[in-house]
Amino acid sequence: MNPIPARLAKGSIENVEVSMIDNTGQTTDLAPTGPKYDVVDDLGASIVSNVTATASGMTIHCRIDTTIGGYVSGSHYNLYVKFTLGTESPRIGPYDLFII
Repeated sequence: MNPIPARLAKGSIENVEVSMIDNTGQTTDLAPTGPKYDVVDDLGASIVSNVTATASGMTIHCRIDTTIGGYVSGSHYNLYVKFTLGTESPRIGPYDLFII
């Protein structure tokens, strides 16, 4: 998990990176796994869902666009990343997002 919460300025478009570790040592690149992300508010309401992300190695890059409706300055959101690896499609998170 990422220990430092992301702080994004309202009205910006920024990349938030989420690093993964494969404890089995079998996966070294998440690029071919179709990474996506969701952002939900603290009440569980979806802000964005199933947005395509990119990956390089074991890092997923989520391009967060806070210019769209739903994001409010001074608010906290939860970021979840997901990808498909074999027959599994884990949804990992939440990671903290603060809109300032």
